[in-house]
Amino acid sequence: MSDRPPGEAPPGSATTASEGASSPASERVRYSAEFASQVVSGREGSGPGARVRTLFWQYVFPSLVALGCVALPLLVWVGRRELLASRSGRAVQEVTDPSQPGWRSAVEATETMLVVHERGGSLVGVAVLTLSSPERAGVLVVPTNAVPGARVVDGELVGGSGSDSAGEPGSDEDEGQGPLTLAGAFERGGSDELRRAVETLLGFAVGVTGETAGAAAGSRAGVVTLDDEQWERLVGPVAPVTVTLSDRISLRRADGELIRRLVPGTVELEAEEVGPFLAALSDSESELVRVGRQVAFWESWFGLLEKIRGEGRLPGETGEGLGGFLRRMATREVEVTRVPVSAVAVPGAADDLYAVDEGEWRVLGRVLVPIPQGSDVVPRPTLTLLDGAGEREGILRAADLLIGAGADLRILGNAETFDVDRTEVVVADRALERVGEEFVKALGVGVVRVDPSIQEGTDVLVVLGSDYFRSTRPRSSGSVRVVPLETTTTVEGGE
Repeated sequence: MSDRPPGEAPPGSATTASEGASSPASERVRYSAEFASQVVSGREGSGPGARVRTLFWQYVFPSLVALGCVALPLLVWVGRRELLASRSGRAVQEVTDPSQPGWRSAVEATETMLVVHERGGSLVGVAVLTLSSPERAGVLVVPTNAVPGARVVDGELVGGSGSDSAGEPGSDEDEGQGPLTLAGAFERGGSDELRRAVETLLGFAVGVTGETAGAAAGSRAGVVTLDDEQWERLVGPVAPVTVTLSDRISLRRADGELIRRLVPGTVELEAEEVGPFLAALSDSESELVRVGRQVAFWESWFGLLEKIRGEGRLPGETGEGLGGFLRRMATREVEVTRVPVSAVAVPGAADDLYAVDEGEWRVLGRVLVPIPQGSDVVPRPTLTLLDGAGEREGILRAADLLIGAGADLRILGNAETFDVDRTEVVVADRALERVGEEFVKALGVGVVRVDPSIQEGTDVLVVLGSDYFRSTRPRSSGSVRVVPLETTTTVEGGE
């Protein structure tokens, strides 16, 4: 039995963010930048267009898997050391020395923007832009006939067939329309319904910018819808854009008027041709062929944006909106790829539909969006993660494990004492007991407790004890029993 009175916060429990914000000595420590840099470290840019994804899966992905176990301890040490030496911005409590007990830092979610291309009320293109780290950015092109909520796991189709109005996996099959796709979601509810469907598809909030990070969103500011004319104005300052084609395509205006026919080879696109090029899809082509051309365009366009970013000719708004986001991306190395999907045949559907390949997406998604945020559509429990042993290493690895287990990391720092022996996973409500169990399994050690008095706005508080840091590697599983506030139970992780 614990001697702690009911309702008293555990050793190292977080103080409220408002306490730190009011301190004159407060400063901002951007853990998110340090952590995100490590997740994407070692990745090199790829060649033109469609080669980006091929090179990634042929060379980078195997390297990430093979080198992860060897390199991660070193990365954790270096990243933690630089994190603790950082001195910029806003801290969330009065302690300003990151090596001392009680220090806390706010964590910023990876910023994303959803770019929607529509023609006459129909969806013809979807791309998610990401600011993955201070050095890296990404463009993720998504097929318009992908099915939200569906996954291919070990070759088997799993999950729902769409997203209903509440954002949960659903279906339009009762209406005789078959599974709901991204295109169907846009037709039914415009950009906001599409945003919800994309979040269901990818598993995290999209349209998260500096203004909306940390807040639940209905209609997000980071969602931009473009038609052909808006694409023309956007690309105009850097046109023409050069792409390489492998097939013949016809460029037509939205009303069907032919602009010109393109043959395989190197092609220069004028600004007015960009929208028709991105939308082009013949009756004999699959959606992934169009996606391949969109990937090639984004890759070539960012090459041009990089060259002129210092000349004041970048398109759009100066510091916000899509123009501001593009400016920030142009200062980074940009990875352009498409979401990994597999074709799934659906009875009654005219074309093959696509489901996300869970194994590939789990790896790629963590690189493009290393610190994901939850939303009303895909809720993720908010997390405060504290070092209770003063080991100065291992906390970034723990953060990575917990994010992989579904956490929305909001605060990182040190506990009130460095004398914590056992790792504690404290949940604010019994409804979160299962979440606590999953976090213990991810870490390999720990005790789960329920305590409604933990920091306001945090669903889960994890205090890492010396038992976690003594482990040479996190154990793969654990036997967990959730206990009342007055008692605790040690959880032994399996080898």
